[in-house]
Amino acid sequence: MDIKNAYMKRPEYEGEDNSGEELVETSGYISAEVQIENMILAGERLDEYRRQMYDYPEGLKEGEEAKLDPTRRKGFDVIDAQREVERIKRSLKDEEKKGNKDKPVPAEIDERKDEVSLPRQQEEKENSSEG
Repeated sequence: MDIKNAYMKRPEYEGEDNSGEELVETSGYISAEVQIENMILAGERLDEYRRQMYDYPEGLKEGEEAKLDPTRRKGFDVIDAQREVERIKRSLKDEEKKGNKDKPVPAEIDERKDEVSLPRQQEEKENSSEG
């Protein structure tokens, strides 16, 4: 049984004549190789950025221990930091009094020696200078 309708018989198609002219726009084309290289470079930059977020971006050398930042402890605040600095200053002064001047003073403590003081001490200094 042959069913015939308008869709069964397609018109004959004659191919188009190729003039040799390219009609494709190529101005914004980025090849797959360039796209892959860009993705690899972006991954390297992202990896470098993430490594910079940590204390040791290059990683620790063998046998080296990580120096943990005390300010990252849970519940650590500015007053705790000031008390810690004062404790270190007192221990350094005690070492100097004992005559142990051979031990070098850490640069970050030595530079801030006069800058850091507890607010109560500052008030006492101000009150003593006024009266």
